Amino acid sequence: MNKLWRKLKNSLWLLPSIYSGIGLILAIITVMFDTYFIKDYREFVPDILLTSVDLAIKILATLASALLTMTTFTFSIIMVVLTTYSSQFSPRALPNFMTEKTTMRVLGIFLGGFIYSIYSLLFMRKSIGNEYVISAAVGVLFTIVCLLFFIHFIHYIGKSIQVDYLIEKLTKETYECSQALKKQLKGKRLAISNDFEIELGFNKSCYCKEAAYLQMVNTEELVSFATKNNLFIKFHHKIGEFVSEGKVVFTVYRDNGSVDDQLLETCKKHITLAQQRNTSQDLSYSVQKLVEIALRATSPAINDPFTAKHCIRNIGKVLAEISPLLEGNLLFKDEEDKPRVFIAMESLQNLLYFSFYEFEVKSRKDLPILGAILDALILTAQNSSVENREVVWGFLDYITYYFHEDMDLHELDEEYLRVKKGMLFGVTHNEVST
Repeated sequence: MNKLWRKLKNSLWLLPSIYSGIGLILAIITVMFDTYFIKDYREFVPDILLTSVDLAIKILATLASALLTMTTFTFSIIMVVLTTYSSQFSPRALPNFMTEKTTMRVLGIFLGGFIYSIYSLLFMRKSIGNEYVISAAVGVLFTIVCLLFFIHFIHYIGKSIQVDYLIEKLTKETYECSQALKKQLKGKRLAISNDFEIELGFNKSCYCKEAAYLQMVNTEELVSFATKNNLFIKFHHKIGEFVSEGKVVFTVYRDNGSVDDQLLETCKKHITLAQQRNTSQDLSYSVQKLVEIALRATSPAINDPFTAKHCIRNIGKVLAEISPLLEGNLLFKDEEDKPRVFIAMESLQNLLYFSFYEFEVKSRKDLPILGAILDALILTAQNSSVENREVVWGFLDYITYYFHEDMDLHELDEEYLRVKKGMLFGVTHNEVST
């Protein structure tokens, strides 16, 4: 049920369907009231809300046409924004806009208004038996609400089209995922382990039937199920990693008794394999989106070095936030402190490599990008362990491999680099020296 709810929650049609249903229900209520109950409650309805049947038909027809036009216009705006996201930011950033509640809510409210107007118009006949009806007034109020939502949507579009807003949003996504894991660390339900030996005898593996990404693992329910059945579950792939067909996804271990197919199938219900990645648990996916935005900004077609530098520094903020989680693998435990679920994590060295290896730093024109990368490394090192600080300092040699000291640099450029490297050296060697 949780997997189904997450699928419904992330679908594009959920909110429009809900608002369309609200519009239909409201139309049914008003039509029933105008047809059967307005005579009995006429004295309780203000005269200003009542219109003749002929006038109501004209108003509802106008509103239906206007709302359908506004729906089409809103959809056109969404398509323009999606094109901008895809061409200037990253194709992977499209779900960040489409799954936003504001976007789907505006489409839904307009669809709901159109359905209300057209349904009310269908039953608005001169033979309705009453001289005055309330449907037109409700339709006007519904339209005013639609216009207020549209004003909010225009404000949201103006904000979301800014690259700084998208960068901050991606950074916040990773923070939320990291904070959830750190909360479990504080509650001692999660441990960071480098070496863990499995000594249970009986085991059975689950194989991937179709190539897909390991998108999500419901660790809480999986730990609860493993505790109840005395199991230990080891995942052979990292969250967000592509699993080929026929490869082992996870192995279930048991110290007494065999592992049957039913246990294996129940465990599979707590994981999600999909054709796309998701940032809810995939820490490296948000970093990948930020890297793509920075690379687009450094391309000759866009040539926006300031956006690239801002994006790279936010990559540093993300790496600094998740650095404590990259010191080993994730080992989830039950209430009795017994290991139940093992999930491998990416190392900081690999994440640094995949974050910055595509940035070419070879000449003086690449100096601003190199400076931003050094800032990112400084931020990462400030929140890292001694071992990971050594990794960060060692990564400096890689990122400056083609950027030789004997380049024809101005003394101000040399001083800039010297200061940055000195700051990184101070951060990475401070705790080691003490």
